Amino acid sequence: MRLALSLSLLALGCTDDPPRGGPAIDSHVESYDVVASVPYQLDLLIVLDHTTAMASYQTALGALPGAIVTFLTDNEPDVRIALTTVDGTGAVRQPSAASDAYLALGYDVHYQRSANYAGALSDALAQLIGVGATASVTSQPLASASAALDAHPMRARAGLGVITITATDDGSSGTIVDYATEMKARKTDPTQVALSGIYPDPATRLDSFHDQFPSRASTQDIATADFTNALELFSGLLKIPLGYACPVEPADVDAETPGPQYDCDLNAYYDDGTSEAVRQCKADSTGPCFRFEADPICMLPGTAHFALDGFPGRWHPGVRGQCVVTGQN
Repeated sequence: MRLALSLSLLALGCTDDPPRGGPAIDSHVESYDVVASVPYQLDLLIVLDHTTAMASYQTALGALPGAIVTFLTDNEPDVRIALTTVDGTGAVRQPSAASDAYLALGYDVHYQRSANYAGALSDALAQLIGVGATASVTSQPLASASAALDAHPMRARAGLGVITITATDDGSSGTIVDYATEMKARKTDPTQVALSGIYPDPATRLDSFHDQFPSRASTQDIATADFTNALELFSGLLKIPLGYACPVEPADVDAETPGPQYDCDLNAYYDDGTSEAVRQCKADSTGPCFRFEADPICMLPGTAHFALDGFPGRWHPGVRGQCVVTGQN
């Protein structure tokens, strides 16, 4: 787990009482402050063709809910998923299982998964994506995406992913340059926008639009598309925090007991003002716990990788406290 860790000296060096008859050790107390690992945010807009031209692709489209579930399981983002069709209005389809105009799978204040829908995510996605293929309108995915994002602005911290699935080229009235410029402007950091297109090859307007996002757009020919790959590019929107925790490993205060025995007082602090103890990981540990493990990345003498276990997923609150460490300060 990648953690950002700031260390500060808390007390002057001292000589502890000998552990269980062992020799005295020079030690001091050091402060550990592990910043919270906050979930990535991803806002996902699906622009889906619901015209009769999509009739032959309904079976292939059925793989998309499973692909989304796999992507979310592998990456664990805080995600919102909305869908609009290609009629150009940008109207967002209301999920029957949710009270909002999108499906949300996020985290509560204690980093437990929370959702705004009932039942399994795969079922909720299947219902959301099940728009059919009976409409007789001009396919306007670019106009639809623009109008949907105007009406439902994305979260400021979230990466924006747009999946366009259509059986015909774009027939929107606006220019490609205008649609691309507008899309780029939706994020102050342009690398936080990524596009996935599944449509006929060639498609002059859609090809030109996706070409405006070099290295941030992927396309597939709908005739041979693997819908399970539709979200691969979006992993780049889930930015990894910099840094790697390599603090000084605490002293083993009981050399006679197998394995390191640390003297630490660490607590996890949640945004609602509550906290809970984070103890050293043992074979029978339950709840949040910490451990130190050897890692070649931690090159300074006496340092080790600091890891946290026992939280619901890869994310965790801030952890602060002190440990006894060996050596003079």
